[in-house]
Amino acid sequence: MSFINAHWSVPNASPAGQDFEHKEELWELVQHGGIFKIAKMVDEESDVDFLVRVDLGTTTPADALQRAVHVVNTILNVSIHNSGGIRPHLAPYGVLHSGKAGPISWLVSQRQAGFPDDRYGASITADAIKKHGPRIASALAREELPRFLAAALEVQTAADHPFSRAMAMRKPAEADISSVIPLADRVVQHVAAHAALAPNDLFDLLGERWPHARWLTDVQRAVGMCLLGGGNQIALHSELIREWIADKPSRPWILFVADRCGDLLSLCRIESERAWIRRMFASVSDHAEYSSLIADYTAESAVLKARRNRVRNALVHGNPASFPIVASVREYAELLSRSALNRGLESYVQGTTPAAALGQLSDESTAMQEGQDAASYWRTRRITRASTATASS
Repeated sequence: MSFINAHWSVPNASPAGQDFEHKEELWELVQHGGIFKIAKMVDEESDVDFLVRVDLGTTTPADALQRAVHVVNTILNVSIHNSGGIRPHLAPYGVLHSGKAGPISWLVSQRQAGFPDDRYGASITADAIKKHGPRIASALAREELPRFLAAALEVQTAADHPFSRAMAMRKPAEADISSVIPLADRVVQHVAAHAALAPNDLFDLLGERWPHARWLTDVQRAVGMCLLGGGNQIALHSELIREWIADKPSRPWILFVADRCGDLLSLCRIESERAWIRRMFASVSDHAEYSSLIADYTAESAVLKARRNRVRNALVHGNPASFPIVASVREYAELLSRSALNRGLESYVQGTTPAAALGQLSDESTAMQEGQDAASYWRTRRITRASTATASS
């Protein structure tokens, strides 16, 4: 599968244009001017921004479009689920059989509610496709996405949609937020079926990840609270902001917190939260503080697990459920579904056993359970990677 820039490739598809891969195939489709129209003037809009070529190999033309769309949608859904961005809409298409044009469509997709001309969202999507696309495409070439895993991805995509950039101009309704709970439940059940696990067993396995995931989220939240405003320390604030949001940071973000926690606290203007922020920063380098927080989060997870079960049953069976209670378990439900789907997809891409992948904790979490603090773990890992890179070179 190949992604092609339509603004450059369509004008160059003619015999007089510059050479590029699959040029002859594209010229076969666009030579009569009815498909893949692009803007020629500044005030015009193109029908398409990029093209996707899917090679189905030696096969029959029957359902070729549907199979190609399935491949493209799988890559888009996984990429956008993991990284955000806007979802491209499949519009005009052409089918080539043995190099000759077959069925062609001139449909043009309607603009969706969202940011107008969202170039930043498009760049996020492009980066996500570059990161995730090749691995997923290789796996799809090996075997089709398993049925239950495909169903889980479809449900998760539906759950993500009301909160996506495509719907950014519309505030999510209570119904959108409430729908996350049963949809997340369905995702986990689909992944459990894929892995041949009992759903309750998978819910328990995924729930064990909540304490550490909650700790990571709270550390990041503490950093964000410090960076809300720099007061008179404008230079320091700008320096920390640049490193925190850098595309290619010089060190893992945990080490940034460990090394710059004093500077971050000096910027904190939320006095009521200063003690909590200081505790979160201390837990990065102090395993005892981390263990204390994990004990709190573990107790919290037991409460959320029971509450999620009650909320899910109420929503599915049409019983009354207070919206604040529903909203309070949304984050927990999302962790369950996202963890299940991401682990299931990773096992599919790597060709490993789904049940083993779903039960495996991250190396960081395992190291911290064994008594190592996060800063020491990442410093050791950083040194090991540097040594390996030096030896390889």
